[in-house]
Amino acid sequence: MRKILSLAWVAVLLICVGCADEILVSHLPEIALSVENQESYESVEVQLPEEGGAVVLDLGDVPVYVQVKARVVVESLNTQELRVTRVDYREGDTIGGRWDAPTWVKSASDTVSKVPPFSVPVGGSRIIEIPLTPMAEGATSAVVEVESNAKNGKIKTITLRANGIYHGAPEIELVYNGMVVPEVGTDCVGGVCAIPAEKALDLGNIGLNTSGTAQILIKNLAECEAYPGADPCSSCPLIVDRNSRHHGIGVGFKEGTNTDARFSFVGSTAVPFVVAQKNVDCSSEGKVKLLVSFDAPDTEGSHEAVIVIESNDPDESVIEIPIRAVARNAPVAIAKVRGYDMLNPSSPYTDPEDIEPLDRIYLDGRESHDPSVLPPDDPTALPYYHWEVIERPAGTEDVDFDWTGQDTALPSMWIPIAGHYSIRLTVRNSAGIESGDTAQARVELDAVPGSAMHVQLVWDHPTNDQDLHMVNVAQSPNLCNSEWDCYFATCNHNDFDRVHWFPGHPIGQGPNPRLDRDDTNGLGPENINIDEPTPGTYRIFVHYWPSWGNSGTATVNTVRIYLNGVLRFDQHRTLSSGGQVWALADILWMDDNTPLGNGTVSVYPSPEAGQVGAVASGLTAAQCGVATGWTFPN
Repeated sequence: MRKILSLAWVAVLLICVGCADEILVSHLPEIALSVENQESYESVEVQLPEEGGAVVLDLGDVPVYVQVKARVVVESLNTQELRVTRVDYREGDTIGGRWDAPTWVKSASDTVSKVPPFSVPVGGSRIIEIPLTPMAEGATSAVVEVESNAKNGKIKTITLRANGIYHGAPEIELVYNGMVVPEVGTDCVGGVCAIPAEKALDLGNIGLNTSGTAQILIKNLAECEAYPGADPCSSCPLIVDRNSRHHGIGVGFKEGTNTDARFSFVGSTAVPFVVAQKNVDCSSEGKVKLLVSFDAPDTEGSHEAVIVIESNDPDESVIEIPIRAVARNAPVAIAKVRGYDMLNPSSPYTDPEDIEPLDRIYLDGRESHDPSVLPPDDPTALPYYHWEVIERPAGTEDVDFDWTGQDTALPSMWIPIAGHYSIRLTVRNSAGIESGDTAQARVELDAVPGSAMHVQLVWDHPTNDQDLHMVNVAQSPNLCNSEWDCYFATCNHNDFDRVHWFPGHPIGQGPNPRLDRDDTNGLGPENINIDEPTPGTYRIFVHYWPSWGNSGTATVNTVRIYLNGVLRFDQHRTLSSGGQVWALADILWMDDNTPLGNGTVSVYPSPEAGQVGAVASGLTAAQCGVATGWTFPN
């Protein structure tokens, strides 16, 4: 009897255990996948959860080198929190494109992408973002697996398809030691660019047991328009990465060179990395700095290597740069900005944190020395000094710097326009041995406008006349209006009768504009500033002055707009003859409860694809003298 009773209890217990398993399973979360903004895709297929819940997305045409993101919504359908443990590509199922690691965000308004795993609260949702960059024209596809603790399927699949199309390509340029490489027609064959020895990155003489550092600027010159539906900040990205058809290193030293490992990179050179095209709205400068170091041994000798940079530039996919340095008991150049001298307070000096366009800066090379001479600070040991600007904003010429004492230890130079400047000092001892190109031989400066609104014009012809205009649109949109257009005839700092938009403030001060100079003999710059703008719309024009020399020569005008010291617009356009006017942008200034307010720049509508702003003809010298001004045709 006891034996039968025991068997009965075992049966009951087994039944109860089965019930518990069913209870536990019934409380596990369920997962459902859906697609955000389905209308933005070529086609969407979503299975019901009970049918497997797979998602198939066709992104349609996507430009080569442009990144798009597919967005799939993950929902938790049960009374338990859903835990997504893995979101990754299925092995062997990524074809024809660059598929970056999937990420997730909490909601459509969340701008901070995170990596899995993640949890989805009961009744809540999360968004998976899957980035695609087609690397060639034609079909591309991938399958993503979403793994979770869901009872209705631990792995769900997302299949993505797209068709790569041509919409523009990245354009690489390297800048070092004042040189620009490569030249496609000269240096490159079949996409491989071997830079010749005369264009080598030369660090010069580096003192024994010391280090020298050189900089290579990797630039992306592309100017591709944003593609509809794609990330506007991702058009034509330059991607530096390993190329298995060539060296397969991305960034590094060519095999068989640098065998003594004297050359190295400063900082990370992990690939892939992206150099976005210049885009102010996306805070992209269109460039990345690569630092190369040479560690000199304790014996004299020459050292050489070859740097390799591989990218997705279709014409210059591999660039090989020879690099050299000489370990030598050489003089050392030390360049600095000249500081305030308490013993001589009247002597000029420069505050490196407060440099504006049109400032004169003062430099100091007095700490340079020759270690082979005793005492090392002997002033006669270095009979030769030479300063030069090796990096400067586009639109400047050597003559613009107006050097004084360029071949002395205490020179000064003029800063013509806003932007970044790199200045190098070279010294030579009595034996004719020169110093090397080291970090301490350079001064890096940034000229930042002090005015809240700063508009800069430069052009590429040395003798013709281009004129910058700023129009107070709320009062009159016409050019050459004697009251509401700031240009050479009404706003020049040398004139007493200038525009006076706001009589409660002095002319050229506060909210009133001022033009620093009327450059009539070529190149520029011309700058218009407003120190404390009043809310409103300010339209920017460039006029090719017709009655001056070479008024029939095509000229490239470049305009840069700085708002509160930040570059917000940097574009160029060619005007082919005198009388043409380029309407390029509107500055909308707003009161945002900050001391000076803030502004945005919007490009003037263009009737021509791929061009910035609009160009009209017909503004003659006589028409620019009419008080009511000239109406730009719409």
